[in-house]
Amino acid sequence: MDLSAAEKPAPDNKTLLHITIISIVVFLLALFCIRLSEQSENLAPLWFPTAVLMVALFHHPMRYWSWQLLAAGICIVAANYILYGISWFPLPLTLINLTEAAAGAWLLRKFLQPKDPLNNLFSWLKFSICTVVIVPLISGLAAAWYLAPQNGSFTQVLTVWFMSEAIGMLALGPVGLLYRRGYFNITNKPKRCST
Repeated sequence: MDLSAAEKPAPDNKTLLHITIISIVVFLLALFCIRLSEQSENLAPLWFPTAVLMVALFHHPMRYWSWQLLAAGICIVAANYILYGISWFPLPLTLINLTEAAAGAWLLRKFLQPKDPLNNLFSWLKFSICTVVIVPLISGLAAAWYLAPQNGSFTQVLTVWFMSEAIGMLALGPVGLLYRRGYFNITNKPKRCST
């Protein structure tokens, strides 16, 4: 009996390229947002990597989610290590971000149409409630529970985390949801004149 057929298939080259590109974007956005945290007390006032990752997971087949989450998690931790040195501190926060992205993408897949996710006002409402309110609030509670003993103020950590995640999703989420692979190829094809 061949057990190799039951294993999850490895991503093909196009999928690996897409995972790599998304991970590089997550890394660069994490560097940018972590640098912003130097201006505030401890947390970044904006956090875009989770929004990019959530939208990427929405578009990926679920069998590739673990690959994308692993690559993005490594990139977020690497950005922290580059700026602040090696420590255990960013690992739980990265895990919270990855869990938030996976939960948000799962909710988006459950409540929105994959081909046209923001096709009406009700779809926008579902998008807003799921990924701008519920998921950032739950991840904010987890982050505040983890960070409050070091920072002292549970509500301040919760508020900053929630607002940074919600603003990031509002800024990048709709564009990412409406993007489809090959979109620019479709619009740039020359039209043939039939005579």
